[in-house]
Amino acid sequence: MILIHSFLCLFFTTTSRLAKSLRNIVQGVVGFVKIVGNSTNNAGMIYNNK
Repeated sequence: MILIHSFLCLFFTTTSRLAKSLRNIVQGVVGFVKIVGNSTNNAGMIYNNK
């Protein structure tokens, strides 16, 4: 019984850590896409203004 409990604790802590890192990765990708989108929009504006 103690073994099962410790396994469950380990499982939940691992999954929560994975979820946090996944969220960080997703936020980083979203931020990167926003930066790329902004730079392409700015380049398009500069190109259209010429």
